[in-house]
Amino acid sequence: MSEAKNVAGAIAERSRQFEQAYGDADPKALVEAYFAGDDHKPLASPPGGAQPVRGREALTAMFAGLFADMPKIELETIEITASETVASEFGRAILTDVLGARHFGRYCVCWVFTEEGWRAKSDVFAADGWRE
Repeated sequence: MSEAKNVAGAIAERSRQFEQAYGDADPKALVEAYFAGDDHKPLASPPGGAQPVRGREALTAMFAGLFADMPKIELETIEITASETVASEFGRAILTDVLGARHFGRYCVCWVFTEEGWRAKSDVFAADGWRE
């Protein structure tokens, strides 16, 4: 349970794994490293106002569809609030499109502590005009 005590560090590590798998255009690795198992019914809302998707299979398909237009993502944590088994994270996402333009958004993740460590149960993204 030591990972549960270092919530910010564990979440930062998951975020780096997310960024790496996203940049590698590997949706399966992204979902496996980042999201809780299907027993937790993981959920994400994709950019662009599309309907949220639930479950690892649907999440894998969702991310596979994002890589062509936005091949890079950077996540910046603003705040984490945590207990022993549940945490919430608020942050900023910076997506880079195929032409190199940067697009800004915000995200909120509900994390759960599982047998595999901290994993995202729900991830909500919203595009906005937030700038550097």
